[in-house]
Amino acid sequence: GATNLKTLVVSLHGGPHSISTTAFRGDHFFLSQLGYSVLMVNYTGSLGLGKDSVHTISGNIGDIDVKDVHHAVEEVARDYQHVVLMGGSHGGFLITHLIGQYPDFYKAASIRNPIVNLATFVGVSDMPDWAYLDLRSPLQLLQTPVPSTADMDVMMEKSPIRYLDQVKCPVLILVGGSDLQVPPTSQGVYYYRFLKSRGVKCDIKVYPDDGHPLSGVSCRADSIMQTHRWFQRHLFWEVQVEEKK
Repeated sequence: GATNLKTLVVSLHGGPHSISTTAFRGDHFFLSQLGYSVLMVNYTGSLGLGKDSVHTISGNIGDIDVKDVHHAVEEVARDYQHVVLMGGSHGGFLITHLIGQYPDFYKAASIRNPIVNLATFVGVSDMPDWAYLDLRSPLQLLQTPVPSTADMDVMMEKSPIRYLDQVKCPVLILVGGSDLQVPPTSQGVYYYRFLKSRGVKCDIKVYPDDGHPLSGVSCRADSIMQTHRWFQRHLFWEVQVEEKK
């Protein structure tokens, strides 16, 4: 069913060297038909904003990109009753930062194949060079397969897992069982386990045959439906319960 609450869905692209455009998106259309508004943010590091933007994020992930998103949301959020988050990959990285750094601001989140701990990601991903390049750390994987202690310290410092104990909002995690870029057991499942142990409302949905993009037709349809139901359950339905008390 549709929601009658004024809810803003902040939809964050991955990459980070990607871009949100005005091209038609079925998931955004679906949400808008249900009464949500959708905000897409092209944070620092996104394509289409010039070479300086792409390079500036190196060494600043988990900081400048997170601040960009939150600033953009604050400019729009005054017109809405609730702000929720959805996105995947680096978008999931940003979302897990946002709900940890601004725990009272965002009311629910749906994250797809998120990167939550760079220190564990770098050893199991099929693209470990990404962690080095965006941390502006020397790319020495061919010569030195094991990251240095200093590298691991920086990765932990940049990772949203460090804000785990501050998370309050309900979190839905959607992961592809065949994801080689962000293997779920080291990231999404790992995050779910820690949230659950801390009493945070959370759930996880695993699509065994899908990879990183969750691009299968049935998977895409189910994931956006799961996202809507999650938002509805923790915003609209709970408000109705409160009103009946």
